[in-house]
Amino acid sequence: MDIKQTAKDRMELRIHADETLKGVMAWISAVRPSEWLPPTGKDSVMTQEQVNAQWREYVDQASNLVSKLWKPADLMIDDLTAYMEEICAKPKQPPSSE
Repeated sequence: MDIKQTAKDRMELRIHADETLKGVMAWISAVRPSEWLPPTGKDSVMTQEQVNAQWREYVDQASNLVSKLWKPADLMIDDLTAYMEEICAKPKQPPSSE
């Protein structure tokens, strides 16, 4: 297998994974309760306790999601490390004069 094609294929996979991770992080930020909960106050339909409960649920769910995001990121780093070690372990060959 051609080393350049292998490197290109792996890089494309890493780019797609990176874009997915960024998309999930952007989504987590976009669904914060402050973005959709009505303001609390005298005439509010929600009490401060209900707002606090929504925030607690959001933080729990977001932290669960973020903890899952670490695994693909770690796997990407492990893959890159293994690939670079594989390249470094191959004996150097002089360039062909074809």
